[in-house]
Amino acid sequence: MPDIDTILPEDAVAQLPDTFSVEIAGLSDAGQTQVLDAIQAAHDDGSLATFDVDHAVTDAATADYDRSNVEALHLAQADAVADGDYAKADEIAHATQYQLQEVQDHGGSEESALTKSESDQDHLAWAQYHADTATEEAGWASDAAAHGDADHAAEYSEMAATHVDSAVAQAAPADEGGHYGDHSVDAGAAAEPAADASASAE
Repeated sequence: MPDIDTILPEDAVAQLPDTFSVEIAGLSDAGQTQVLDAIQAAHDDGSLATFDVDHAVTDAATADYDRSNVEALHLAQADAVADGDYAKADEIAHATQYQLQEVQDHGGSEESALTKSESDQDHLAWAQYHADTATEEAGWASDAAAHGDADHAAEYSEMAATHVDSAVAQAAPADEGGHYGDHSVDAGAAAEPAADASASAE
């Protein structure tokens, strides 16, 4: 619980309701900061006399709820990336952006997180492109192997493995291992189908 007397000007504290400390006690640190910043802004622009403290606390509580949703979405996004499901991860990143905008709309400050979410979406789109390309090339390798064309099977297999590596690299910043925690993707395992195809042509 922040020390209001040391954070806000004395005349601002004097205008707060007696129950103010109780009202903000249930908020997160970010939520409490949000309310105090709003009060400070109202004090600075001379509108504190008409400032609706209850509304500010309610907004902060709503923003806290949305923040908790963002945390859960980040974990789900990271799990999807770790599974190599970049399309699902991208859907989650879009949902995260919506929740972050909700925080903003209720008085929170999430500019950097919104920028990160948009960046995640860009990375995941490119990761999906590389993954799709790898799948296509692995198919070519299998076809070449089926026709006994070991040279082209090996070539396509190598191309597929390169795109798998590129997909993993693109997705890394949107994975817990890149930003949110400690997950990783086994690029070698993802490339195995193409490698097996070239081997079967020998």
